[in-house]
Amino acid sequence: RESDPRFRDWVNTAISYYYQTGQTQVWYEEFLTEFGVDPSTVPAIRREEW
Repeated sequence: RESDPRFRDWVNTAISYYYQTGQTQVWYEEFLTEFGVDPSTVPAIRREEW
């Protein structure tokens, strides 16, 4: 266990920010498109878009 939680806290904050702003969904759709998958044919990564 780390005695200094600053990095962990920063990662949690960054991930929460990207999720809340929808950026994780954008990255997910870009990834799918690059592999030839239509993003509209798979479930969203964001629970709010299910």
